[in-house]
Amino acid sequence: MQQLADLDPLTGLLRRGAFLAYIQDDLDLVRRRTSMPSLAMLDLDGFKEINDTIGHSAGDAVLARLAQAWTTGVRNGDVLGRYGGDEFALYMPNTSIADAYAVLRRLEQVHPDVTWSAGVTEWHGEPLGEWIERTDRAMYEDKRTRRGEAAS
Repeated sequence: MQQLADLDPLTGLLRRGAFLAYIQDDLDLVRRRTSMPSLAMLDLDGFKEINDTIGHSAGDAVLARLAQAWTTGVRNGDVLGRYGGDEFALYMPNTSIADAYAVLRRLEQVHPDVTWSAGVTEWHGEPLGEWIERTDRAMYEDKRTRRGEAAS
């Protein structure tokens, strides 16, 4: 029953709450390690148009295929979750920011017909909520940059 509550039925990925609980448990142990984890927030580009033009079931199919492809593209120990709607989060333990970007480049290759914006940050010891907010801001900055907009 707990597994059903923790997994998103469409993608098979951890739901936001279970994803955050996993990270918090791991961060409690991180202080003993020598390398810090990285976090990526991934937001699909143009997803609203998919839902608006060809329907929500087509959008759901895109999310399910993408989640399946990404699951095969992440490394053992990485945790991928559906954060909400068309936003995903990827927790990468013991991963420098440079290595995190390498993981994202690999994810671009496993499903190249879907584009997305990403924010990637390394943990600096702040509370989980602040880290997620910082990563989310980085993702929106990437989205603005990709659209050619000035930061506000």
